[in-house]
Amino acid sequence: MLAGLALGVAAVGAAGSMVSSVEAGLSHNARALLGSDVEASRLYRPPTVDERARLAGLGTLSEVAETRAMARRADGEGRALLVELNAVDAAHPLVGAVRLEPARPLAEALAARNGVSGVAAAPQLLRRLNLGVGDALRIGAADFEIRAVLLAEPDAAARAFGPGPRVMLDAAGLATTGLVRPGSLITHAMRIAAPRLTSGAVKAALADPA
Repeated sequence: MLAGLALGVAAVGAAGSMVSSVEAGLSHNARALLGSDVEASRLYRPPTVDERARLAGLGTLSEVAETRAMARRADGEGRALLVELNAVDAAHPLVGAVRLEPARPLAEALAARNGVSGVAAAPQLLRRLNLGVGDALRIGAADFEIRAVLLAEPDAAARAFGPGPRVMLDAAGLATTGLVRPGSLITHAMRIAAPRLTSGAVKAALADPA
């Protein structure tokens, strides 16, 4: 009985130690997991000009829009595939780095060239649609050039259980798809890099003026 009691106490102590280690690890890596210090997000409606200005006063600001869409080969062959679209601005990512293959600046990979915007696509999408870098991908009403394979991004761990492969593009590219319309299921996130910033300060900045 004493041996069983000792074993139980040891198991509880080990479990507590593991939980503490996990919490410490999450706290230490929170910036990398989120890609910023604080994120304020809203469904359907993007922030107003005034809201952006108030949030920009708190630290370095980056805006990300996330939604889901069907993507397929631009030549019409094969089936369509559900993907997660991640439309980013020039400041993304605020923390860490996006890793592409071939290696190149993210803004360069996503910029329009000869009237065609670029995307960085997850390897799973390329395999399932039998596409590669340089090929064309159709999303909504627009065709994009696949400029790079998306190997890693700072906030991927926080969104590890998405329904489809990730596709990264810029805001101008997203606008060409025809997916941005009233009522579209788009999450608009404002991310701020400011190490001492609290969620309370963000809420206060976004509160309606009295």
